[in-house]
Amino acid sequence: GMFGSGTAQQMDKLNKEMDGLKIKADREIGIKALAYKSAIILFGKSYKHPSTIAEVKEMEADDLLAQINNEDSFYAKSYFFLTKSHLCRIQGDHQTASQHHKKILEIWDKHPHIRDTNPRMYKVQITNYLNGLHLIENYKFYDEWLAKFESIPDTNFDEEAGSFKDFYHLFLLYLLNTQQLVRAMKLVPKIEEGLEKYKSKINTAREMALRYNTFLVCFFNEEFSKALDWLDAMNLGSKFEAKADGRALARIMRVIVHYELGHSRIIDDLRTSVYRKLKKQEQLHLFERTILDHIRLMEQVDSKTAKKALFEDLILKLKKIGEVEGMNNVIGLEEILCWAISRRDNIPYTKVLQDKLKH
Repeated sequence: GMFGSGTAQQMDKLNKEMDGLKIKADREIGIKALAYKSAIILFGKSYKHPSTIAEVKEMEADDLLAQINNEDSFYAKSYFFLTKSHLCRIQGDHQTASQHHKKILEIWDKHPHIRDTNPRMYKVQITNYLNGLHLIENYKFYDEWLAKFESIPDTNFDEEAGSFKDFYHLFLLYLLNTQQLVRAMKLVPKIEEGLEKYKSKINTAREMALRYNTFLVCFFNEEFSKALDWLDAMNLGSKFEAKADGRALARIMRVIVHYELGHSRIIDDLRTSVYRKLKKQEQLHLFERTILDHIRLMEQVDSKTAKKALFEDLILKLKKIGEVEGMNNVIGLEEILCWAISRRDNIPYTKVLQDKLKH
């Protein structure tokens, strides 16, 4: 019959298997919960808060994060390294976070069947890894991973839109930070096309970041009329999430671009209106005031020597601001300093950037 000899042993074996599966499942659920908990801290809380610091310490000491087991499931392993990566990022250790993230991609590559049935999730992991590399300014493997990202097909419009905004955001940051400006210029038409095509699917913050970085590419290549088009397409009045100093910088840049295009008739009114707007928004700091004052003075002199002297003066003032407030703490300081140097020395902007890289 159905329950012949050996049934007891079989039931025993089955029970053991069930217990093993339950332990495995409980472990996966526990690690997944830690991944979510750490993500909430990373993306939402103030890290400095004593209760948050205590929470992080507690998570780090959790037995579940002691080590990875060979028999752990694909998801348990992925969430294990994701949690580790989050905890490092929370504490500002982006270098180690990046190594943990690399492990996640290795796990995906060891499970090609899961990878190929979840292409969108895999692409999200690549995006996160590349974001982490960008934070530590390590671009060695960028081309390789971007190519991999691009080779994975999307299956619908939503996925296409997601890939577009992630891919071009990372690609632009990479090319801008490694000064590959000719290459970056070639992306401009594709970005314009994608922004139009996926308009309904891209949030304002990401759209503005893409527009602003594309503007910078045109500006650095001294394609000023194109640069102006990109700036004009940015809705600076909207309450998009870019920080106030980012919006202030875009307004200052607009004055500079009009100056470059020789639009003398409108520049004075534009400068005055930007001055007032920034003052009203309490964004008129020494940096912004210095540039606006200099543009007013430059409009008043004709000789090359006088202009050169004004640029020299602007460079000294900008460097001083950099010394006092920290070069990286003033948004746009580097870019405008390079512009002033290129104008003083009468050399292309791209050459100034290359010279800076050499030092």
